[in-house]
Amino acid sequence: MTCCSFSHTMKVMKKLMWTAGLLDEKTRGRMKDLCEKHNADLLLSDRFLVFPLHVSFKRSFYTDDFTKVKDDLRVLLQNQKRIALGKSHLERVSDMIWLCFEDIDAIKALHERIDRFLKERYDIAIDTFDRNYRPHASIFRDKDEKKLDRMYERLLREWKEEETFIDVFFIGSKVDANEYFVLGTDDRIVV
Repeated sequence: MTCCSFSHTMKVMKKLMWTAGLLDEKTRGRMKDLCEKHNADLLLSDRFLVFPLHVSFKRSFYTDDFTKVKDDLRVLLQNQKRIALGKSHLERVSDMIWLCFEDIDAIKALHERIDRFLKERYDIAIDTFDRNYRPHASIFRDKDEKKLDRMYERLLREWKEEETFIDVFFIGSKVDANEYFVLGTDDRIVV
């Protein structure tokens, strides 16, 4: 008779986290209406339309201490004032259409503060996206260049550059493949 000894170690699951700012309701509504109208016949991938229109403050990252990181980020963002982004405009970047902004100093400063904080406190890497951070909201991404060009031209004709701002901040995590952008009241910080 043989006896086996098993070592039971508890495996800590890393969670994918993100932090973002929600664009103002007027901008979100106008962009969603325009995109849905013009995408009815183009049928581009609309995965970005599923999420509320937002600007990521840092590339999504993994942590095994989600609750602590989330609590610390809430404290960091708690006193953050509304961020004025100036007028918004559309840009075609690679295989994407972005909504970009003219006043980015405040959002870049917040991004750098979040990056430094996460690196110093949790040793979370500052990757290429973060080193070359360019604040934007992703509108469409698709491999069909011709359809993407048509969408971009349509949106350019109708998009009116107006003042845009962020006044709601989110911290969240990937729960499962179907619930990436979970907006719970516990995750919202409204200024």
